[in-house]
Amino acid sequence: MSSTTNQQKGFLLLAGAAAGVALSFVVQKVLVKTRKPKTVKITYFDIEGLAERVRLTCAIGGLPLEDVRVTQSEWETLKPKTKFGTLPTGEVDGQVFSQSEALLRYTGKLTGLYPSCPVAALRVDEAIGIQNDAGNALYS
Repeated sequence: MSSTTNQQKGFLLLAGAAAGVALSFVVQKVLVKTRKPKTVKITYFDIEGLAERVRLTCAIGGLPLEDVRVTQSEWETLKPKTKFGTLPTGEVDGQVFSQSEALLRYTGKLTGLYPSCPVAALRVDEAIGIQNDAGNALYS
């Protein structure tokens, strides 16, 4: 067995304190960033498609939505500038996000329409998955 020296104990104590300060800083930044934005921007084609669930969630939940609809010719120019070369994209406080289901869950949480109970959220996710499976079956 090796014994821990006072110098090692001091180092561990200092490292633990530094980690605590760093964690506190991260938590403060996360809490500041989790405030409800004034508006959410979604960019998609001028069809219902993948963005419609987000649009409806914002409408039902009373969350202001900037709904940018692009034409096919605009898409050709916009595509290389998007995060993953896909639509829809969402923008919150200047940060761009992708993936319609991620945007749906985010707006659902902001509006209180997405449940905080894990089992209820699982049921919502199950329904989203069923809708996706049905849509994939129709269009494949």
